[in-house]
Amino acid sequence: MAMIPSKKEREKQKYRMVSAREAEAKQDTGGYTPTNYKLPDGYKNFRFDRAGTYLLDILPFFAGEGNPGADAGMMQYTRAFYDHTNVGAKQQRRPCLTNWGEYLPCPVCEQFARMRQKGEPWDILKEFAPKSRRLYAIIDRSDGKSIKEGVQIMECAFNKGFGELLKNRIDRLPEGDDREQFFSPDDGYTLSVGTSGDKFKGRDVYRADSIDDFMSRKGDHRWEFDLDESKGTVKVKIDGKWWVVPCLDKLVDDARIDYKTYKKLFDMNAAAEEEEQEEAQRTAPSRKQEDEEPASSGKREPTAKDLNLEPGQWVEYKGERYTIKNISKDGTSLKLEDDDENIESGVAPEDVKAVPQPGGKDAEKESEPQRGKAAIRGHASPPSEDDEDEDGDSDLDDGDGDDDEYEEDAVPAGKGGKKPSIHRPEPEDDGDEDERPRGGTTSRR
Repeated sequence: MAMIPSKKEREKQKYRMVSAREAEAKQDTGGYTPTNYKLPDGYKNFRFDRAGTYLLDILPFFAGEGNPGADAGMMQYTRAFYDHTNVGAKQQRRPCLTNWGEYLPCPVCEQFARMRQKGEPWDILKEFAPKSRRLYAIIDRSDGKSIKEGVQIMECAFNKGFGELLKNRIDRLPEGDDREQFFSPDDGYTLSVGTSGDKFKGRDVYRADSIDDFMSRKGDHRWEFDLDESKGTVKVKIDGKWWVVPCLDKLVDDARIDYKTYKKLFDMNAAAEEEEQEEAQRTAPSRKQEDEEPASSGKREPTAKDLNLEPGQWVEYKGERYTIKNISKDGTSLKLEDDDENIESGVAPEDVKAVPQPGGKDAEKESEPQRGKAAIRGHASPPSEDDEDEDGDSDLDDGDGDDDEYEEDAVPAGKGGKKPSIHRPEPEDDGDEDERPRGGTTSRR
């Protein structure tokens, strides 16, 4: 029978207890903990979760070193950066290492270069392209409940997402228009953002499709700010509480991992893919087994070759469009990837139906954008204006590997019109023109 401890013994057994309120506040990040940037404790990820109109205030911060669109110490409103999708066993987003130097090695970009030299088709190459992203610190003032959430962090795709929508809206303003300073702490403007919803893979998704108005924050709509340029801090008072507006450059910097760790994570993708291929080969019937089958069992299963199927081709499977990612050596097993980068393995060729691709392969190849020496050096040149996210989720951007693009013009120019240093090691020029990346799963071949 257990002895009941005395009062003196109980005093010795004091434990350090976490506050349930504080624990929940720290863990409530909006349902997703990002890995391509560091979400500060106590802050939430913002995402559109309904169709209608949002009223958003985009907040200023003092730019840090390495911000592509502003010199250090200038008041900035966004951080542009690049990342790779589905890295490691947990299939996480990770910032591309070339964010911190144009010639810094990145294991994913290096794999891109190797495969490009081997002449791999674009539908495979695009999986390794860096994706253009945007960070904003915002206040959702759509209603009283939203305002109480305080400062939130919005991370989204640029191409065909909120980032490009905002850039295009700014470009349409008259030269010198006050609304260019919509993020000003003194005379800023609230953005009226229209959103629409759709069904994708059985779930509701919402995206921004218009910025309808810039509404002045003067008078009762103005926030109280506390700016300290010497410390590089911006604070804003919301519903009686002071919030620090994080330096968005630091959030990206804090998510950086060293090359060795990055490569270790990336190699996990290769190991997982090799295991899938070996499993498919183990479960596929051998030629000997097929030859030994009695005639009554019927004819053998058609192979991918029999059905003129090949990697990179679009097919229909269970009523959804997929891309053939891999074919087993014996041609009896397909690995498919849908537009949301979900994988279906071990699919029989006869269970899919070929889907025509616009213009056919040759026409598609001829329509690929030209690559010039003025383009960003390295593995990927910018995508065309017609490129768009394929997952139906460009503005949800919750780390599910949406197909956002790599685009040079997507990055705001810095002082003197400088572009950011997003360069990658350039393989020897083989005279072939590059295709433009459109994103995808990060794995190795």
